[in-house]
Amino acid sequence: MRLNSFQIESLSKKVLAYLEEKHIVTFREGKEKALKKTIETIQQDYEEEKQLENEVNLALDRLEKQETEGFDRHKMFKMMKKKMAEEKGIIL
Repeated sequence: MRLNSFQIESLSKKVLAYLEEKHIVTFREGKEKALKKTIETIQQDYEEEKQLENEVNLALDRLEKQETEGFDRHKMFKMMKKKMAEEKGIIL
């Protein structure tokens, strides 16, 4: 699922509000700084996942040229993405 900037900001605000409401966190340096860091972190995670997907697609392109019969790209994409994410320490 892809989120736009507005959705990422909205999600971040809701998560921080929930954590504050449940007294799970306190904001020593202010909510705005925590919100900014949360948004940056989510955006960075999306960029990492996008790079991973590009790598998987390149690998699948090479594989598809070698093996055309019975090749299910969609199924292979999911499997390769999961495996490559584990190898790189990326949490999906």
